[in-house]
Amino acid sequence: MSLLDEDLKADILKLPGDAFKNPKDADGQRKALCKKVDAVIRQFEAGAYKGAIKKLENEVKHKIEKWIKVTHKTDLLTKINQIISILETL
Repeated sequence: MSLLDEDLKADILKLPGDAFKNPKDADGQRKALCKKVDAVIRQFEAGAYKGAIKKLENEVKHKIEKWIKVTHKTDLLTKINQIISILETL
């Protein structure tokens, strides 16, 4: 599971500035998304799977929808859905 989260974080870090709806805010939004993914990892490691799922669904996905352009968000949302599917089996 952590591998998928780290993969997600790496994908977020690789996003170019123009992947963001407001490129001037890209650095701050990229950092905020990574902090949220780190929080998901901590919840997973603590065994708080439902909390990790909620954070992914309610915070990470929401921010990606709000901040990232359509051309870049599809892969991120797919990866998040895969992580959620894994968490739901634990």
